[in-house]
Amino acid sequence: MLFLALACMPKSLEVGTDTGSAAVDDSSEPAAPEADFSQYTSSVHWSYDTWGEDYDCEDDMVETGEAVTDEDDLEALQAACALCDHFYVANFDKEAICDYSTTHSVGEDYRGFVLDDDAGVAQVYRFDESDGDFEPELLDGGATWDPEAFTITFSGSLDWYGTMSYDVELAFPVIE
Repeated sequence: MLFLALACMPKSLEVGTDTGSAAVDDSSEPAAPEADFSQYTSSVHWSYDTWGEDYDCEDDMVETGEAVTDEDDLEALQAACALCDHFYVANFDKEAICDYSTTHSVGEDYRGFVLDDDAGVAQVYRFDESDGDFEPELLDGGATWDPEAFTITFSGSLDWYGTMSYDVELAFPVIE
């Protein structure tokens, strides 16, 4: 008998007609995540092919970047790279690559990024600073920018008593 009663009930049911109930809107989508462009962290893998085989090596380091906040530096960086969207002071977790005194030493550095969300590409710059003036050097003009994961991947090389190649995976944190 119960089965017959359920089968005879209407197929639609009105909800929320009571004046004391609150309407529930479950059609809204969760907010899309946003990147925190005030900082980044990257892993850098170096391959050092020296002119002499005895010193070839590979090494990994971590680079962290904090957004440039000094007004004079920011103005000078913008003058050096008008297309750049973001500028950072970069620091490294090591003082030298491969722990050799003869290899390239690293210290504080400057970065700039041009990000194209639609094309998924980025340009990555580093800057040499001299008396408050900045000279840009393009590290990678065709880096991969993932605007959903907030990551940049790029690679390149430089000559310093051989060839130093680098592969970088850079990530901006997500605003929680």
